[in-house]
Amino acid sequence: AHWAGGTIKAAGGAVRFGDNVPGGADSRRLTYYFIEGTRPLAGNLSAALRFSRISAPGGYPLTGESTLGAAFFANRPATELERLSFGLDYLFVPPLVLKLEYSPEWGRTLGGQERENEDLLATELGVKF
Repeated sequence: AHWAGGTIKAAGGAVRFGDNVPGGADSRRLTYYFIEGTRPLAGNLSAALRFSRISAPGGYPLTGESTLGAAFFANRPATELERLSFGLDYLFVPPLVLKLEYSPEWGRTLGGQERENEDLLATELGVKF
């Protein structure tokens, strides 16, 4: 949705899959959604806020902001993962944009352990071509 002061976007869905591994119970069901709002602040500066969530009741290797090794090889499948992102964009001249983002992330593993301290602070210089 667009209005004079910014935009709001949202999406969600569900995933269901299985395979033919002998003796394995590899079927999974996942759901996900996000909601995002953006708003111009002043001049070429704009802000964004996003919340997203993935739910995998049977466990799934959700990487999020952790390392690939922790998600895929440490046998710590996640049952949920949530992220809140705060961002600022500065458009120098089209197509050059500078982005700054902070994203705290949290969740839970299949064993009930909390997933914390996987936050992200990032900058990006982008060129559209």
